[in-house]
Amino acid sequence: MLHCQHSCNLQGKKTVHTKLYTDYAVLNHDISNIDWENLLNSVSVNDHWIIFKEHLVQLVDQNTVKQTVTRSTKKPWISKKLLQMVCICSKLADLPLTIQLIGLIQPVYVLK
Repeated sequence: MLHCQHSCNLQGKKTVHTKLYTDYAVLNHDISNIDWENLLNSVSVNDHWIIFKEHLVQLVDQNTVKQTVTRSTKKPWISKKLLQMVCICSKLADLPLTIQLIGLIQPVYVLK
């Protein structure tokens, strides 16, 4: 019996992605409903920018939804038995070449 120190992940990995969705139609509507003349009545351009930026960030935060998506890398059409067979093949492929050299495994030659 051949024993290898090799681990196989038969469960598959899970990946987590976070996606942000912004409703731009509602965002545009909210921006157009702001009375900019009354808000931007100060003299300084820097004050105008700060007020505009604060309102824009607030509206974007209100109209953006954060969604977390979890996906498994395990394919549903691959059975547990097939994964075990792949694991065994992987273990055999990882054997060092020295095993072949000492004669435990005979090399196979294909003649053409």
